[in-house]
Amino acid sequence: MVKIFFSAVLFILFSTSSSFSQEKMERPKLVVGIVVDQMRYDYLYRYFDKYSDRGFKRMMSKGFTCENMHYNYVPTITAPGHSSIYTGTTPAYHGIIGNDWHQRYSRESMYCVEDKTVQVVGGVNEAAGKKSPVNLLASTITDELKLYFHDQSKIISIALKDRAAVLPGGHHPNGAFWYDESAGNFITSTYYMNALPSWLSEFNDEKWSLKLLQQGWSTLLPLSEYTASMPDRNPYEGKLPQDKESVFPRTFSTINPNYANITTTPLGNILTTQLAIKAIAAENLGADNITDFLAISYSVPDYAGHLFGLQSVEIEDIYLRLDLELATLLETLDNVVGKDQYMVFLSADHAAAQVPQLLIDGRYPAGYFENQKLIDTIKKVISAKYDPYIIEGASNFQIFLNEDRIKFKMKPKREDIVKDIKEIIKSFPGVYDAFERSEIPFLSSEFPLYKMIQLGFNPVRSGDIIYTLLPGWLDRGIKTGTSHGSPWNYDTHVPAIFYGWHVPSGKSYSHHDITDIAPTISHLVKIPLPSASIGNPLEFVK
Repeated sequence: MVKIFFSAVLFILFSTSSSFSQEKMERPKLVVGIVVDQMRYDYLYRYFDKYSDRGFKRMMSKGFTCENMHYNYVPTITAPGHSSIYTGTTPAYHGIIGNDWHQRYSRESMYCVEDKTVQVVGGVNEAAGKKSPVNLLASTITDELKLYFHDQSKIISIALKDRAAVLPGGHHPNGAFWYDESAGNFITSTYYMNALPSWLSEFNDEKWSLKLLQQGWSTLLPLSEYTASMPDRNPYEGKLPQDKESVFPRTFSTINPNYANITTTPLGNILTTQLAIKAIAAENLGADNITDFLAISYSVPDYAGHLFGLQSVEIEDIYLRLDLELATLLETLDNVVGKDQYMVFLSADHAAAQVPQLLIDGRYPAGYFENQKLIDTIKKVISAKYDPYIIEGASNFQIFLNEDRIKFKMKPKREDIVKDIKEIIKSFPGVYDAFERSEIPFLSSEFPLYKMIQLGFNPVRSGDIIYTLLPGWLDRGIKTGTSHGSPWNYDTHVPAIFYGWHVPSGKSYSHHDITDIAPTISHLVKIPLPSASIGNPLEFVK
């Protein structure tokens, strides 16, 4: 009887062990990260009835959507946004505190992906090519994929904007490629390679930008059907360079082409999709069981949003056409990689404010902040009262003090200087509050704005006095178009959709931080978290 019992136990153990040994770790063949620059959450529903069933609606109905995804720091702008999505952390830790920032002591401005040690590859515009991820202080999900598979994963990152290609690609992609609007081509830098891959040279040789400009820009639907927007002719829109009026249709010269028109029209989204499709085929992305990663940023909505504002027919048309680009991309992935073999996530690097002038005219709370006037006033008052060299610089609503001069060459106490500067800042219309750097660690994290300031503050790169604006206020010298950067909901609330491999259909209305995206992908793909990740995987991850 005892022998029978032990035999049964051994049989169970052997069977269990065999089943475990036969189990194989499953992963998607390809992860596609899509960032739509300046996409507000409500754009999913503002234009919902006009979207096809093959793009946004396909991902929303068959995937998992986070209806309450927010940025958890300030400033809400492009470079920090892309960095935070891919690192799972915030500027406090990844170090990308703005698109550019003042550098203490040198008094020079640092562009987020600037690298003077590298050269352009694939173009003649040297300045456009001096880019790399050297300023990014934390690893990305793309980095962790590379490390986990010992460089066997392929990582490709593309965008019109250099920062939107460089930062998602991480520190060791197989390629990061961005658009040189001076020539209408895609380029890279010697940080990545010494020559463009043959497939990208072929793509550039096909003169896609010139062909697209020949198409011009007419509305996808009859103008009368753009009911989610203001009339085509309205006072809140800016103009493209060749526009006499900001109205449809538009034609573009191909004799002396202005390739910058690609970046502000749906033509740029078409160009981005076509490059992504070319990269999928040429690099054999998703061709084996080692997970690859394709990072795509659609930069056009941001360029256009700044120019036209969010109530324009132009923005509505861009999103209706972007929906079709997403459909084309998904169908390509179905055919090349295989249905259920790839995973996609889609989000945005920030959202956008309503045009303040439109709000002002409608008697809503809003205004235009005169930031340069504030800086000039601070310099004038402090120079007269103390010393002309105390203010070292300013950027991203931050004031930098010359600490050495205050410490070694001045009699007044630092706290007196700081108090005077804060009083000047708080006296200006549109200011919500101002803080000195030593106050920031002690702000109550129970107050959401304070927590956002803490998570956006990097102790090495950030300034000495930081200030924020009231809701609805923009630092903008013109009364058309819009911008972003604030801690308020209109800038923080973005879409987040997960679709494809092992992603169930569903929705969450719980509050989620943008830093939750990277750990969600890491757990799904079974790779380590990015080095400074502070987020949590979403609830659908089992």
